[in-house]
Amino acid sequence: MSDSAWLTETQLKRIEPHLPLSHCVPRVDVRRVVSGGIRPPRNGAGDHRKRRSRSKPPADHRNQKVGKFTSPLLGKFKTAFTNRKPISQRPKSAGDRQEFGHWEGDLVHFRRQRDILLTLQERSTRLTLARRLHSKDAPATAATIVEELGGLPREALRTITHDNGGEFARHETVKARIGLTAYFCDPHSPWQRGGIENGNGLVRRDLPRAISLSEYNDTDIDEIVWMLNSTPRKCLGFQTPIEAFAQHLGVALEK
Repeated sequence: MSDSAWLTETQLKRIEPHLPLSHCVPRVDVRRVVSGGIRPPRNGAGDHRKRRSRSKPPADHRNQKVGKFTSPLLGKFKTAFTNRKPISQRPKSAGDRQEFGHWEGDLVHFRRQRDILLTLQERSTRLTLARRLHSKDAPATAATIVEELGGLPREALRTITHDNGGEFARHETVKARIGLTAYFCDPHSPWQRGGIENGNGLVRRDLPRAISLSEYNDTDIDEIVWMLNSTPRKCLGFQTPIEAFAQHLGVALEK
């Protein structure tokens, strides 16, 4: 069975007559729902898998600075966070996944030092977004978060939870631009934002750490994200993340 195939239980649940949406998930771009932009994926999803390369092991950059900032957990140069809010101060409604609009953010690294993906996941719907970063510095990361989420209404932008990497040091810029308040995990506690950790693991199925991200274009990345967001989840009552997300926004998906 391919990675994108649905389990039998999921198939059966998806064709129950009481479900409001078609069991054939519409192939729309996630960003059409998130920001109103239309960029449909190309035909032949899955072609990106042919370009995998596992010939070289991942490079070790634990002691190297990356761009202007280095993670306080990896390098000897620490970035000062201003007005850093610990996760203990995050609203309880963000922790139980019942309220819409709470996000988690992380970076996914690959073989080359400059191969970086920014990943974002909405906690209640598990909708995942991914965007290539050309620099790991804090201003570039903040600008990309604003670009990815800036088209959403206020109720979809409540909080975002990060680890303590210096790339998220400009969280106040994000808050000033789109009103998204950042909270930070305790040191060495990535499980405190387990949703994005799981999402990154799913991304790794198609983009393992050993590959060079330069072998993949933005359309390839969009197709991988599409497969994640169009796969039904038992935790969502067998809706797909994009269906659940659209439902919260009051957006009708075309069949």
